[in-house]
Amino acid sequence: MNDLSLALSLDSNIGNTLPGILEMAGRYLNAQSIQLQFVMGNVKQELVWAGPHAKSQDKIYQKTINLPKSGGKNRILFFLSEGDVLPEILFELIANMLDFYLSAQLLLTAEQSQRQLVESINTISKILTSTLDRDELLSLFVNQLENLAPYDTASVMLLKDGLLYMSAAKGYENFGNQGDVSNVIFKPDKTFLMKEVLYGGEPVVLNDTRQSPQWEVLPVGAHIRSWMGVPLIVNGETIGLFSLDKAIPNFFTERHAQLAFALAKHASLAIANAVLFSKVQKAHQELQGLSAQVIKIQENERLRIARELHDHTGQALLALRAELQVLRKDISPNDKEVQKRINYLDRIVLEVSEGMEQLAFDLRPPTLSDFGLVTALKQYIEDFEKRMGIKAVFVHNKDFKRLPENIELTSYRIVQEALTNIAKHAKADIVDITLNYHEGSVYLVIKDNGNGFVSDSATKGYGLVGIRERLNQVGGNLEIKSQIDLGTEIVVRIPVDEWIGDVR
Repeated sequence: MNDLSLALSLDSNIGNTLPGILEMAGRYLNAQSIQLQFVMGNVKQELVWAGPHAKSQDKIYQKTINLPKSGGKNRILFFLSEGDVLPEILFELIANMLDFYLSAQLLLTAEQSQRQLVESINTISKILTSTLDRDELLSLFVNQLENLAPYDTASVMLLKDGLLYMSAAKGYENFGNQGDVSNVIFKPDKTFLMKEVLYGGEPVVLNDTRQSPQWEVLPVGAHIRSWMGVPLIVNGETIGLFSLDKAIPNFFTERHAQLAFALAKHASLAIANAVLFSKVQKAHQELQGLSAQVIKIQENERLRIARELHDHTGQALLALRAELQVLRKDISPNDKEVQKRINYLDRIVLEVSEGMEQLAFDLRPPTLSDFGLVTALKQYIEDFEKRMGIKAVFVHNKDFKRLPENIELTSYRIVQEALTNIAKHAKADIVDITLNYHEGSVYLVIKDNGNGFVSDSATKGYGLVGIRERLNQVGGNLEIKSQIDLGTEIVVRIPVDEWIGDVR
């Protein structure tokens, strides 16, 4: 028996070792044949060794021994000539050795399978955490499910307001369902097995839908014979479920359910994060839309007030000056005190008039609409230099052309806001403004030699919130460089090509 024991200990490859072991045992026992019946990996297998005298006419003695350690259905059958019957202990010894060997192989196979499962789930988890886009994530999820639990069709349903919405699906097109299954909605309390899956906390398997009178056959699911539902649970809260279907009955096993449930634990958090991210994105888009409406209302109101100041208030002040001139003529030149008061009133009206003109221009400069961004900025920057006593240098492309109206207005407001902030906060005496158009984008650089600020202030004040909001509406971006006592540089980039149809 030493050779047989050695063979069992040397080779861990069951496919190569067992036939040799059976041959050695058969030759040792001088058997007619030996049959080994066993289950490995849920597959029934049978190995047969036939000796050189297997077809002899001798009467056959059969000895069957069960192999309980490696599985309740495993057994070995010895066939010998009646004249070659050996002591019972030899058969038991060989059977025990094979039983231990098969048991060890089962443990090794189970360990390898578990290791592969862990590796597969880790790989799938990495794939599922590679995106926060909900639709992309759900598509990845149903694709990866097939690696652990084969299916014909699969779907992911998410809970919202007590209803289950089919949010992703795969395979239905192979059964003639070309329509959009995303509009399928289930009421868990009124749909067979849905409530059990959602609130039972574990997978539910239906072996044959045709044997269940409560199963409701839907147009998109007429092919389903085997069904498995698995809950998606995050921190004790069920967020939905996924279902796997096969067109043949009795397909899904307990092992399939375990694998699917193991993946569900990893996928649930990723799906919940993606759903939350989707809600945040939607809220952000709504906020951007609201911001765009506010900016639009502001600009319309500025335009209205500017026109009101120019057309009505300006005309009223002009009329008031004309009346003062008439009054001056009506008063005797010798009445010095009255003439002095009239001149004083005239100066006040003139100052108010000039102030109104400047306010109307700041609200909406007519040169921006009539002559474009370069002319409007040049006029504004020259006036800024005179009013604030800050040297302002404006540089731009010589061949700078007209831009879409929203881009020109946004660029003008950014310069206006930036220069206002410099005058209020920077304590600068020089500011450089550069305007360029390059490779489909407008670049604005505004640099001062003021006191600068720490980086945290860039998001908390200095009018930069308004600049960012305007840039968000046109897909632009903002970069700020600032150091204490070394000044600040604002760099703005605005893509123009996508708005090019709006050029006047």
